[in-house]
Amino acid sequence: MGEVFRPETLVIDISIPSSSMSLDVKPHVIYILDIKLSMRSYTLKKRYSEFITLDKQLLEVTGRSPPVGLPPKYYLLNMFSRPSLIEERRRGLEAYVIGIHRSEDACWRQSPAWRQFLKLPVYTIGQAMISGENSGMQFSDQSWMCLFHETKLQLQEAKRHVSRRGYMEGAIASQATRVSSIKGFSTIDSSIEQLIQGLDNPNIHTSIGERELWRRKDLLENIKREYAFLKHIVYNNSQVKHDIPSSIQTWKDCKTSTTRSNLDRVPETEQTRELSSLGLIHLQKDILNKQDEQLEAFLPILRKQKEMVTAIADELNMQNDMLNELDESVQKTHLKLKSAKKKSEQLK
Repeated sequence: MGEVFRPETLVIDISIPSSSMSLDVKPHVIYILDIKLSMRSYTLKKRYSEFITLDKQLLEVTGRSPPVGLPPKYYLLNMFSRPSLIEERRRGLEAYVIGIHRSEDACWRQSPAWRQFLKLPVYTIGQAMISGENSGMQFSDQSWMCLFHETKLQLQEAKRHVSRRGYMEGAIASQATRVSSIKGFSTIDSSIEQLIQGLDNPNIHTSIGERELWRRKDLLENIKREYAFLKHIVYNNSQVKHDIPSSIQTWKDCKTSTTRSNLDRVPETEQTRELSSLGLIHLQKDILNKQDEQLEAFLPILRKQKEMVTAIADELNMQNDMLNELDESVQKTHLKLKSAKKKSEQLK
């Protein structure tokens, strides 16, 4: 199924015909994208790091890697000293974007990340795929999964938004939190409704089979339960610790009781004194997330240090080669001078 974006923003062709070097404070290579739409053409300048970011976003939203992978990463010193590597990467990046553009699966092209990368107007999958009474007829199995992953990301973002404030409920009024959280619910409500309509479409039943249909229904039910619990927290923020639904409380009885028994033995601190049990859970999750982020932050530093060490080693090898050549040249010159001196003495 083709895209249903506006005709004037439909990409007809895309290529990366050339590249250039930028010798700013941090030298880097720029790749020129030629993009041809139905009514106009334009060019974009992109760095390799922007392609890496796009690839991560597409994988996160769709749950699948694009049909063609990115070319490998090279050290900057090697790139500048060997133009063939730049050309090899240019061809690889061109194959990457063409693979997405020409793929029969439109899931990546319909992602907001792809359209933002190409500087095109972004429409939500719900707006682009569903309209009017025949919305179910326009829903393909691929677009359903795209919308599902986007809805899941929206729900995760809403959870983070609530958890950042959930452990402050004893000290700060909850009205502002509720208003800001409820604003984001309308998008999730609409997405879940569209997912339900998509599964009710008989065309999808025949295209994905009964087993896959039940699997998707289970996925949708899980999201609906998580969303219902999140809404309960926001709408009943002042009574969270007393009014959690029994069905949801049952899921967490074991974990909550264990957490309470452990917390009773731990001395109170300024940070935990005003927190409820739910607030303590949110605080613990935030601490663990921060620790994970700190660990992840070390990885780029270690990679960069490794790159620096490799670059220094390459530079030292280059300097050693130059010194060896200079030493050989000096020795040859010395021999020539010695030979010339002997000849001059013979002439005397």
